[in-house]
Amino acid sequence: MKEGDYLNKIIKDTVKREGGYVDHKDDRGGATNFGITENVARKYGYQGDMRDFPLEKAVEIYKSRYWDSIQLDKFDDERVQELIFDAGVNHGTKWGIRLAQRAYNTLNKQVIAEDGIVGPRTINAINSYSHKYYGKEPLLQAMIYVRAEYYRSIVEYNNSQKSFIVGWYHRLEQLRKEVL
Repeated sequence: MKEGDYLNKIIKDTVKREGGYVDHKDDRGGATNFGITENVARKYGYQGDMRDFPLEKAVEIYKSRYWDSIQLDKFDDERVQELIFDAGVNHGTKWGIRLAQRAYNTLNKQVIAEDGIVGPRTINAINSYSHKYYGKEPLLQAMIYVRAEYYRSIVEYNNSQKSFIVGWYHRLEQLRKEVL
């Protein structure tokens, strides 16, 4: 699949997982639509009510903020791209990369910095990872498990976030089924 086609698929899948307008009292992101927070929408010039936030603007933001800014086109596995992209949308782009770095480090003796920066070492490490029997699969699984643990830690440190844990785990399970 060509990059543009796959990016469009990732964005479509993410919008489906995120849903439409939400303004939950415990959500630290505040009002969101299509997974884009009001704060992010404002940074990209949208000034209207989040209930009326257009899908086209969400797609523009997804491409610019969550794909281009972290150079996801430099990762050579579409499943890795989707996992990092979704984590970036849900946790912020630095955490999306940091979770991938942590998953890689879980599986390897030579570690890379867990700094949330997309540099040549991170790109090369993730792209070159391949288990001799299972290929990229252990890395993909580790990315999902590390993210599940991250969700757990959010709830551990902020009890108000417990209202989201079931939905977060459901989201992660949907993603796991798509990429594995």
